[in-house]
Amino acid sequence: MKKVLAFCLCLIPLLGLSQNFKTLDSLTLIKFGCNRTKAVETIKADHGVWDVQHSLPQYYVFTHLTFDKKSTSSFAVKFTRGKAYEVDYVITPDLDVNVFSYYCEIIQKISQAYGPPKSGEQFKSPCKGGDIKELRAIKLGFAYYSSCWYAGSNSILLSIDPGLHIILAMQDNKLTNAAFERQEASN
Repeated sequence: MKKVLAFCLCLIPLLGLSQNFKTLDSLTLIKFGCNRTKAVETIKADHGVWDVQHSLPQYYVFTHLTFDKKSTSSFAVKFTRGKAYEVDYVITPDLDVNVFSYYCEIIQKISQAYGPPKSGEQFKSPCKGGDIKELRAIKLGFAYYSSCWYAGSNSILLSIDPGLHIILAMQDNKLTNAAFERQEASN
């Protein structure tokens, strides 16, 4: 874990943060606790397109939202009892962007606002931390990276999935806990 954080911190001055990176407050787009109708109206006002085909009552998926000029993204809003409790970006970096470096860049940007993350890395044999084949290890499921920030009553989670998408999730902790309790009660 220390190696990853040190690696990320060393890369940041070399990479230079994107001037077009949005602040976290604007990334949520919607207010936690808003209803489905308000969420759809708000995201459409930001030029998002509601992907009705891939949406369910528990979550709505939106496309055509920009994250920054280095990527494309889809956006999901999760609901419990009709209230938005989580927003997720599925960020697909452009082909010329190094996913791991970009992940570290996003960590640095979020850390400027919320302090150092609770970072994690898990490696499965035969891979080890610091391996120069990190992206291949992630794709094959041998390595996992995640970072978490607690921001008052909210949480921010960042990870890289095996498809080399960067997942940025922001949650209202109280509503998220209620959603999990409701789900457990229905099982």
